[in-house]
Amino acid sequence: MFKCVPDDRIKSFQQLKEMASEVPLAESNPESAKHELLKVKGRIVFMPLYFLEHEVSILASGAQREAVMPTKLWT
Repeated sequence: MFKCVPDDRIKSFQQLKEMASEVPLAESNPESAKHELLKVKGRIVFMPLYFLEHEVSILASGAQREAVMPTKLWT
């Protein structure tokens, strides 16, 4: 219905780019998304343990604005 990132199904930055290009059901077919949402009961929160697991390094480089943050945030 909608995109949820981080997600364990996304193992690399390439997969993340591909997912970003997909149109979520909520935008492509709002009526179908409403029908699917009626099936949801309660709250389930998953902790993505394998998000970007195939990437060698996810540390921010000097060219990114995130690089000004402490390295401890990225490890």
